[in-house]
Amino acid sequence: MNTWRPAIRIDAQEGWSLQLDGALSDGGLDLVVSHTLPDRVEYGRQPLRQEAFTALVGAGHAFAGRQGVSLRDFAGQTFRFYKSQLVPPHHATLMAALRRAGEKFTYQEDPIPGLKHLDLHDGKSFTLVPDSMAQHLVTTDVAAVPLTDSDLPTFNLELVWRKEGLAPATALVVSAADALSRGQRWIS
Repeated sequence: MNTWRPAIRIDAQEGWSLQLDGALSDGGLDLVVSHTLPDRVEYGRQPLRQEAFTALVGAGHAFAGRQGVSLRDFAGQTFRFYKSQLVPPHHATLMAALRRAGEKFTYQEDPIPGLKHLDLHDGKSFTLVPDSMAQHLVTTDVAAVPLTDSDLPTFNLELVWRKEGLAPATALVVSAADALSRGQRWIS
């Protein structure tokens, strides 16, 4: 972006959906890239890509290194995630995916919020993340395992902005993101 539009400055920051929603609605942010920002009439949205889920497991888990598994294969294991209050729509989508698998899973909230803090070392735990996040979370202790289920819910990764007072620079970023998404065929 710096070479294409040097006058546009992008300050990237991470945050929980509710924090990003608050910052966007009160003008602290001009736009947000998110999987689960709440729907609001005052927001414009540009889908960037539709994403399936990938499972994350500990390196010692029986599924680590597999090329793919069904969510049903995790039956009886512990699904770990952080508090639902931090990302309500995200949490609801994950719970719907687990229900759709038709199996029983123990649910355990991790005491420290954030995917980089999940404890998956027991060999019987897993979590689910959007595909685009999986490789950023893989370490020597955590492995990504693609899910083979075609009937699971998906997430849309979206660019979200306030419609009112849309700045020209924000409009350029939205336009560029739309062109990239269409050019890469990320949205079907």
